[in-house]
Amino acid sequence: MGYPKIGEVFELTLDGNDPNVQPLAMVKNYGYNPEGWKHDGKTVEGQQTQKFKLVQKGGSWDEIGKEVGNDLEGQWLEAFRKAYPESNGKHPVGVHDASWVSPYGYAYFPYVFGLGLPLFLWSGNDFDDFWLWLVPVK
Repeated sequence: MGYPKIGEVFELTLDGNDPNVQPLAMVKNYGYNPEGWKHDGKTVEGQQTQKFKLVQKGGSWDEIGKEVGNDLEGQWLEAFRKAYPESNGKHPVGVHDASWVSPYGYAYFPYVFGLGLPLFLWSGNDFDDFWLWLVPVK
């Protein structure tokens, strides 16, 4: 099945009350030791459905944020993973929400690696042009 085409509008539903989509549960579920991690961003509450698209964009964290926005809760990656469990094998998909703070004080965001594995990555990186970003459609 793979991912939706770049720019194609699709719908996701997220149950913000599900314990597995809580921000620190995501840290543990992605294979990290959650001890010392913090989440300082917004969280999704209740069941919500939204429309999204994938945008392909590289550059610095700030450059990407100017194009894709900064107002999407990273928990939406869990809804994306549930709806599209089969990776396209080449593009990482991220949510522009660096609200996860590692024990060392660095800001991280959730993403799905090209092989379908969920991970966190430091937002201080520069990103290649093959990155895809989950973007809400108003």
